[in-house]
Amino acid sequence: MTAKKDIYLSLMWHMHQPLYKSAATGDYILPWVRLHATKGYLDIASKMLEFPEVGQTINIVPSLVFQIRDYLSSDVTDRFKAVTAMPAEELSPDERKFILKYFFSINWDNCIRPIPRYWSLLRKRGMSIDHTEIDIVLGRFSTDDFRDLQVLFNLAWLGFTARKEPLVQDLIEKGHGFTDEEKASLLRYQDECLARLIDLWSKLGADTAAEISTSPFYHPILPLVSNSNNADKQVPGEVLRKINFNYPEDASAQVRRAISFMSSLLGIRPQGMWPSEGSVSNDIIEIFHKEGLRWIATDKEILMQSKVADCGQPVVHTEPYRIPVGDGEVAIFFRDTHLSDAIGFEYHKRCGADAAEEFLASIKKLAEANATDRSPIVSVILDGENPWEYYSDGGEAFLTALFDDLSRSKSGVRPTTFSGYLDNHGAGRTIESLYAGSWIRHNFLIWIGDGEKDRAWKFLSQARKIIKEYFERNPEASADLKAEVFEHIYAAEGSDWFWWYGEPFHTKFDSVFDLLFRQHLIKVYELLGKGVPGELKQPNTSEARFIADREPVDVVSPIIDGKITSYFEWVASGMYLPKISGTVMARDREPLFKAVYWGFDGKNLFIRLDLSEKSTIGSGLTLVIRFYHPGHIFISLPLDESCEGYCFNKPASEQPSEYRRMKPAAVADIAEIGIPFEDLGAEGGDHVSFAVYLAKGADYIERCPFDGTINFTAPGTDYRTQMWKV
Repeated sequence: MTAKKDIYLSLMWHMHQPLYKSAATGDYILPWVRLHATKGYLDIASKMLEFPEVGQTINIVPSLVFQIRDYLSSDVTDRFKAVTAMPAEELSPDERKFILKYFFSINWDNCIRPIPRYWSLLRKRGMSIDHTEIDIVLGRFSTDDFRDLQVLFNLAWLGFTARKEPLVQDLIEKGHGFTDEEKASLLRYQDECLARLIDLWSKLGADTAAEISTSPFYHPILPLVSNSNNADKQVPGEVLRKINFNYPEDASAQVRRAISFMSSLLGIRPQGMWPSEGSVSNDIIEIFHKEGLRWIATDKEILMQSKVADCGQPVVHTEPYRIPVGDGEVAIFFRDTHLSDAIGFEYHKRCGADAAEEFLASIKKLAEANATDRSPIVSVILDGENPWEYYSDGGEAFLTALFDDLSRSKSGVRPTTFSGYLDNHGAGRTIESLYAGSWIRHNFLIWIGDGEKDRAWKFLSQARKIIKEYFERNPEASADLKAEVFEHIYAAEGSDWFWWYGEPFHTKFDSVFDLLFRQHLIKVYELLGKGVPGELKQPNTSEARFIADREPVDVVSPIIDGKITSYFEWVASGMYLPKISGTVMARDREPLFKAVYWGFDGKNLFIRLDLSEKSTIGSGLTLVIRFYHPGHIFISLPLDESCEGYCFNKPASEQPSEYRRMKPAAVADIAEIGIPFEDLGAEGGDHVSFAVYLAKGADYIERCPFDGTINFTAPGTDYRTQMWKV
């Protein structure tokens, strides 16, 4: 009889933030390093120390640690902190607008709604705000309101560990009417959290069963930095030929510098690495081996696409494989996609203890379903900071129940690190050819193959070529100059710039990421005494951030009955497909809006809304269409099949309608509505912009587009002739 094998779980928490430091000013533009330090980073590290016997891995990206140390060792700040520190009565109108726009940037349900004063301020501002409305909204807020907002935003970003501090408990209990002294104390406490983090990470690596691993220094997509042709299975050849980025020496430097930096910081040399975004290819394995790394990890879909040596057993992702390199090898582990995503996207909907029990039961079931002659190891890898604002308690109950079970092996699942597993079991089968891809759909299309992304790669490639030529022609150039130039080019190779360019991810800070990227390249030209290309001085993001997936090509005349009566009804209309906003690891659910269509005849605008969940109809929600141009108009339509028309407000108001005008509208399988251009005050040639919302009572629960408007030009009498010419 074959002895029963132990089931191992290797948890990895990936801690990463891109470089938010401006190459032009030296200050930090975005605050996420500082704010995540008081939430996800501190919580995970503290909880791991509470259970020192639980073997798990914390993967720390050097660019994150660099920024923490920079905050502590210099007088740099970020604009959010600077605006917070200012006396509320001295805030300028622009600073007050900044607060109203950005100081609600956190999960509303779990982090704002539980604080009555914070929630009331959000309601006062409005659940959504267009740039044209800020001036109007500004007058609603007093100096005391702004002071409370300064405190509440930073208070909401404190995790469950920080909330146990007496200072924080007192502020939470007080709830409103904060003083400048209390605000200053809160900012000092944030600095203390930053200082504690590096000590906590060092202690984890030295005094617990945890393992410290790392990623390439500035989090680049190594296969694309080493050779952009690694994307040849996904991106047309003519695009890759124009990019032609082929600098394996940069990929090596990013890995080598990461290991050196983390070793000197923590006194522990990392044995393993999570390549940025789990991105791998055959040609970068030699880099890992050369730099002395024992193991790497990626997603299981990479394994399924790779060529594995046949040994008569099924290919399963519940064991490490070996990749021969010269006279050695690198072990590679494969992330279980479903279980990793469950922590990020699903378990926040359940009781923490129940979620932990379900997770561990799933580990055992997965191991049994993928049994081979080796002891199975299930690799669960996810962001260490992003999921927790979606948990009502910041994830404390889930993490406590999970770590408590693992510390005593109550469920029969044994925690281990990647190195720990290799020490006892080694790597098994051989991968003969590793598929080139990342953890997202086993390809690189999040970072290359889109107009904006490809332009950014072209800018990067041009700057890198200038650097190569300059130092070849100027071998006597100082080491300091070379070091500074390469620091900026390495920073520009980071993955996050390309993540936010183009599709499919967007954030209200798209333009900030674009600026940070271009500033690094501009600095390269300036340091080398070269003229800065004009393209780098212009944004690489569209002002009309949400471009239609399809523009109208002819007039439409749909039957307003709430049904797709005919394919040809809307075939000539414009169409917008909602995009995912925010990071993929922070996604709560798919958008409720599936698609927005718009078109027109000579006199009317027609809008059609497709919902991703049919159950939304009849659920008490209201469809709201807000027109921002040419004038503010507010239209609402109950999502109920019994509705007879829509409510029309002019000017726009979030209060009950001023008067009703029944117009063509219907809700059934879809929602359809017809609006005369005359009622909108729009004539031929006028710019029209609108956004669509789902409302529950007075609260907006979803907007489409998430952060922008759908734009078109009202048709004139010669509209069909103009479209024919196009």
